[in-house]
Amino acid sequence: MTHESEGLPGIYKARQKANAVAMKDKPLPCPFCGEKKQIYTNKIVYWSVLCVTCGVDGPTNRTEKGAIKAWNRRSK
Repeated sequence: MTHESEGLPGIYKARQKANAVAMKDKPLPCPFCGEKKQIYTNKIVYWSVLCVTCGVDGPTNRTEKGAIKAWNRRSK
């Protein structure tokens, strides 16, 4: 699915769904600085978790849930 085929409303719906998923799967604290607060970044095609304190950007994934899982595997 491309940005053009979804249209703007489709992007908003996808973001709402991703937010609901993220509420269930929370990222673990940053493995470098221990910060518990992260943000999720959408890089158009790929998602990643970003530490708000030290700026470390986690592995990318095609879904927000996948990016959180990748971040959590990396911080163990």
